[in-house]
Amino acid sequence: MTPLFFVSYASSDRDGYLAQFIRDLTDEVRRKLGDKRDDHIRFWDTDDVDMGDVWPTRLADALRTSKLFLCLLSPAYFNSGYCGKEFEVFRTRLAMVKLPGRQRAIFPLLWEIPRSPLPAAVEPFQYSNEDFPPIYAKEGLRYLMKLSKHRDDYMIFVDRLATKLVVAGDANPPPVPESINSFSEIPSAFQTSLVDTSNSSDGGPNKVSFVFVAGSTAELETISGRITGCSHQGGWYWQPYFPIAGVSAGKLAQLAATQLDFRYSELSVDDDLIERIKKAEERNEIVIIIADPWTMCLSQYARLMRQYDSVALVNCSVLLPWNDQDPETLKQKGDLQKAIAQVFARKLILRPPAHEWESIRSVDELNAKLSEVLERLRMMVLQLGTVGRRAESTRIVEQAREAGLSIKEKPTLNTSGAES
Repeated sequence: MTPLFFVSYASSDRDGYLAQFIRDLTDEVRRKLGDKRDDHIRFWDTDDVDMGDVWPTRLADALRTSKLFLCLLSPAYFNSGYCGKEFEVFRTRLAMVKLPGRQRAIFPLLWEIPRSPLPAAVEPFQYSNEDFPPIYAKEGLRYLMKLSKHRDDYMIFVDRLATKLVVAGDANPPPVPESINSFSEIPSAFQTSLVDTSNSSDGGPNKVSFVFVAGSTAELETISGRITGCSHQGGWYWQPYFPIAGVSAGKLAQLAATQLDFRYSELSVDDDLIERIKKAEERNEIVIIIADPWTMCLSQYARLMRQYDSVALVNCSVLLPWNDQDPETLKQKGDLQKAIAQVFARKLILRPPAHEWESIRSVDELNAKLSEVLERLRMMVLQLGTVGRRAESTRIVEQAREAGLSIKEKPTLNTSGAES
């Protein structure tokens, strides 16, 4: 059954308020349509993807067929590469529309007020309306739900939004493509590739790009039959501490970046990776590589990481989470350590800062290390930018002062624990 609307939201925003809003909106649309089937009304992954389903396939099919796209805007939403991909899929469908003057199909909602200007991809789509209570545009939808004094405003908002969705659903929906590209091939609508933004002034030490070096299930099965924590897509979807913690490396990285107010993006693991990291350093941007120890046994990934091992980059870190709860990892730990030693031969000798090879053994430790490394690299990149640019940019000056750095002092060489 084709859903009327697809709900796109950042996983770190999911709480009782968000769940209540989706229930209230679904109920109101149901009453206006006279339709009792939730799967005909909306798709959202919390309760529309059953255990055992291939989640990306179900979600991709819903993105391909849903008539409308409802996205809950927030700081976390714009930091999510995954949400950016969902937005891009529906935006691409709209680009296929040939009939002029059709009803709107993308409905951005202010869940929480973003701390920075909306991405260019979102700006053409109206998120407010004179039919909605004014407090919504000022404070966001979640604020309306939190305060009892705005209960009436919230109910008015839900009623009027439901009406707009029903009317838009009766209009000409965007075309339904036969298929869409795999998620790994879809760019985020909110972030532009580092290669494409080499002259951009929109970088800086408050932007972080993550690299997820983790093979797919099919790739890792070739070395030992091991599939613990793997996914068919690999990369972002890898769960480093499965089954104790069934959370992906991508979600953990996204959450850490959001909590520290970083702009978040993802770099592909391909032959251009090292050049992208170098360009990021030129723009004073941070890059964190999160690597699966098992994947270091796969030649195509080991080759790329050996290339990284041969360069000295101030803006970059490597974190290797270890799952001591996985019997196969414990059994093969010696061989895995040898593979890692071959891949990162130089860095294991030089011990550069912000690199962790064996100390991250749980989700809590990975969360803590991500926060620590983000802050440390931000400080290092600020120092690099202050020295390299002589603080000519007012933005660099301001960021350096906020970090407690002097822009007048000459740099001193400290060789302790650093790369040559």
